[in-house]
Amino acid sequence: MKSINDLTRDEIKEVLTQLGQPAYRATQICEWLHRRRAMSFDDMTNLPLALRSKLAKHFRITRVTKTEETVSDDGGTTKYVLKLADGGRIETVLLPHPRGATLCISTQLGCAYRCRFCATGHMGFKRDLSTGEIVDQVSFFKEYLPLDDDAPKTDTARAFSNLVFMGMGEPLANYKNLIRAITILTKEVGIGSRRMTVSTSGLPDKIMRLAREPYEVRLAISLNSPFDKRRKELMPVAGKTPLSELMSAARYYFAKRNRVLTFEYVLIAGENDRMRDAHALAALLRDVPAKVNLIALNPFPGSRHESPDKDRIRRFQSVLRERGKKVTLRKSLGCDILAACGQLGAKTGAKKRKRG
Repeated sequence: MKSINDLTRDEIKEVLTQLGQPAYRATQICEWLHRRRAMSFDDMTNLPLALRSKLAKHFRITRVTKTEETVSDDGGTTKYVLKLADGGRIETVLLPHPRGATLCISTQLGCAYRCRFCATGHMGFKRDLSTGEIVDQVSFFKEYLPLDDDAPKTDTARAFSNLVFMGMGEPLANYKNLIRAITILTKEVGIGSRRMTVSTSGLPDKIMRLAREPYEVRLAISLNSPFDKRRKELMPVAGKTPLSELMSAARYYFAKRNRVLTFEYVLIAGENDRMRDAHALAALLRDVPAKVNLIALNPFPGSRHESPDKDRIRRFQSVLRERGKKVTLRKSLGCDILAACGQLGAKTGAKKRKRG
């Protein structure tokens, strides 16, 4: 039986037409699904009983449920393990910052891209998440973390202000469901696309396709080496695409959207942290309006790599700045609970906290 969560409002209207119902009922159903997070059709009390019965015969409502909640030692970053209807488990992270919080959500169960520095890649690929499973991560948190205007801005009880498709999986490899989810999140949940960021390991055809979508999402591209050979060693799947093609797609995205791109660069000791790498990276990005996010490697159990020392990271950053690039060193939050970039999917023995 198909999940009604996977349908857009227009598709629900088509269903209602087939059932002989007025189209305006689609707005009511979407309200129940994505804002009130109804658990059953019986909850939709402003729908006629006969319609609720018909919907229940043709569709089901699926929801993610929380199984674990792990809090970092500083009490800020929180990682949630969410159970899917088929028993699969994904991870979602709430990251506090001075202006609110960012919710990092998953688009796949596992990942097929096998990046050597990423725990999710080590766990392998299980399946794509459905449209409804992507959206319901957000709906769950809007219900679980209601906006509290009196709460301090760094309080994790405050609702999130930004959304990043940067959790488990490669978002652009699940393109159809990603775009459908963005459609529902903007039209039904009420999150502006300018507050969303899609992070990708670099799929040129999908990047160009995303540029033509009617959404103003930000794009972050995981680069990790300015050299094709080394990038393929670090990123066996994404690295098969020549950097020339990836940079062409990046320029196309900027031309279409007129939004500065972000290039993410995970610094790995002895792999991509040489000053030669920094100069080559600056040269690669010379004609692309972009900023660079440097990320010191976040190790995880089983990882064979290490982060460079602080002096080497600062020297790498200085080279990029001297070459005229806007560069920031991302502060890794939640490393102690394996919630930082590249750590999702790794096992943790960190403490858990339950609400309520």
